[in-house]
Amino acid sequence: MIDAKDYIEAVAKYLDELDSSFDKLSHKYEGKISNLPNYAFNNRFITVLKFHNLNYFFVKVVSDKTLDTHKAFTGLVSNNRHYIE
Repeated sequence: MIDAKDYIEAVAKYLDELDSSFDKLSHKYEGKISNLPNYAFNNRFITVLKFHNLNYFFVKVVSDKTLDTHKAFTGLVSNNRHYIE
C-alpha cells in the first residue's frame, strides 16, 4: 500500500521539476514567462490526506513565499464527518 509520505515526496519532486522547467524556459522566453502565476517559484505547503479503508488520497498544494523549503502535512480521514469539518 502507498503511504501518504510517498505522495508528499512525489508531489515535492514534481513541483521542483516544474520550477526547474519554468526556469529553463525563462532563459529563452523571458517576456512570456513573466506572465506566470506568482506561485510558480515559491515553496509550498503540501497536504496529503488518506481516506480510511479506501485507496484514495486528497492532495492540496498551497504556495507560500515565506517558507524556506517545502512543508508537508499528512493525515487520515476516518469518516465523512471528519472530512466535512
